[in-house]
Amino acid sequence: MQLALFQTSQRKTPPPADLFGDDDPDGARWYQREAYEAVLEKLRSVDSTLVVQATGLGKTYLFCMLAKYWKGRVLVLAHRDELIQQTVKQLEWITEEPVEVEQADLRSSKHCRLVVGSVQTLCREKRLAAVGDFDLVVVDECQHAPAKSYVTILKHLSGAKVVGFTATPDRADEKALAQVFAGGEPAHVFDIQDGIEAGFLVPVRVQRVEIGDIDLSHVRKSKTEGGLNVKQLDEEMIKGIEGIVQKTIELGEERQAICFFPGVRTAAYAAERFNAVSPGSARFISGETNRDERRVTVEAFRRGEFRYLCNCAVATEGFDAPTTEMIVLGRPTTSRALCAQMVGRGTRVLPGIIDPFPDKSEADIRRELISKSSKPELLVLDFVAMLGSGGHTLVGPEDALGGNYTNEEIEHAKKITKKEGGNGEVLKNLTRARNELRMMAEALKKKVEVRAKVTEVDPFGIFHLKRKDIQRADMRFGWDPATDKQTQMLRNAGVKDEDLEQMGKREASKLISTVISRRRLGLANLKQLRILKEFGVDKINVSRESASRGIDVIKRAGWGRRGGVPVEMIKNAMGIK
Repeated sequence: MQLALFQTSQRKTPPPADLFGDDDPDGARWYQREAYEAVLEKLRSVDSTLVVQATGLGKTYLFCMLAKYWKGRVLVLAHRDELIQQTVKQLEWITEEPVEVEQADLRSSKHCRLVVGSVQTLCREKRLAAVGDFDLVVVDECQHAPAKSYVTILKHLSGAKVVGFTATPDRADEKALAQVFAGGEPAHVFDIQDGIEAGFLVPVRVQRVEIGDIDLSHVRKSKTEGGLNVKQLDEEMIKGIEGIVQKTIELGEERQAICFFPGVRTAAYAAERFNAVSPGSARFISGETNRDERRVTVEAFRRGEFRYLCNCAVATEGFDAPTTEMIVLGRPTTSRALCAQMVGRGTRVLPGIIDPFPDKSEADIRRELISKSSKPELLVLDFVAMLGSGGHTLVGPEDALGGNYTNEEIEHAKKITKKEGGNGEVLKNLTRARNELRMMAEALKKKVEVRAKVTEVDPFGIFHLKRKDIQRADMRFGWDPATDKQTQMLRNAGVKDEDLEQMGKREASKLISTVISRRRLGLANLKQLRILKEFGVDKINVSRESASRGIDVIKRAGWGRRGGVPVEMIKNAMGIK
């Protein structure tokens, strides 16, 4: 499909931006004002454009405001029943105008200015011909717009301006949205990271959990949403449901959670197991659930009548439940877009917490209010990251929140999370990853040699032990060589043979005692301390985990072969000064 598909000689004039000025009574947030004005500016030169705005930041409010002030008929396209119902309510509330629906048995009239239409309905030739012309078409969740059904509708309505709204502009099937939305870069981008930093979304903390032996190697790739064959994935992940349920109850405490699973079988079984442990705590919905039953279940969840909403392919796009405090990821996926949709279901701030402080300069106030609220963060229990990938490139919370980060930074952040025991605040780890990699790149660019030239390999010196005092005791009481058992123990601990050859029994005993004591206290071992000392870090009272983080930095820098490893960067990774 060519971009010219949406070009038209009969250009529509957007409304003036000043209708959305600082004194506007509708109470828009600053980034919504910026987005609104950016869209209008784009549409003065092109016929279609795109807005990227994370879940929970008010995309629906924004395009309803656009529809309110647009001079002419407006059609909002949506592909889910939940999205259609939500949009109708918002449009009627904001515009104070009647809104009609074009969906299945519901038909709109040509004289109605505002129409919300189902993509599945309007892609039919007769229904499309009957709705008449529009001056503006809004495409909600427009990451789906390259699909044939959308293309059919937009081609028919080529005389209208088109604005797409999405939280996740990338697609698993890699069809570029540039095929649909012209004008180069999006008119406005305000992603999940921007929302958290600005204090309009809650911070995200991830806890990775291992649930056992699940093999994804036989699961085929798929062009459908999620990137993996749903049936095969459902059959494999059923093995982990018991572990997911147990750990969710244990780690989630009293949090209300949306739980994501690959298919009907896993989602239904998870709800069954939750209820077996805690009766009435879980309910299950899927795309196969009756529409009315699904609505009743969702509303009950929003009211807090049960704790765990187990679902497959339902509680993603358009799902709004601000009381959600935890997301359970039990669905492996290769799609960053899908992962972002799942994580985004829980990032909304509780109602009323930050509303009095909408200005750009009040970010610190909003973050402080969130931290003191009953929902200070979103906990993501990731049961996917610890699985064997089976050759697939699985994505996780770092990918979902890493829109402004490179793949290298995202992968490094995952390593940091793993080093932290699978627990950590995602954005902090992404920032730390960027800083560490940037320091390394700067050192390599300058070719600064900062690797310490250490010739001393004496294990006593590394542990800061005074070997001469031990040797004097040998001279007083008689010298005996280290026993075979002592020698083997120290060799296993990393002592080199050239040091063992001249080591006495008392020396070996002292060194073994030190090694055992450090192991019991969780301190860095001899091998770790030797490497760190070689690269300029002569600290002994550091944990094994801290030492491992420092050595990981050295390893990524090629063990100093590519121009050096900054000592400060190693210390920063270890958390020492």
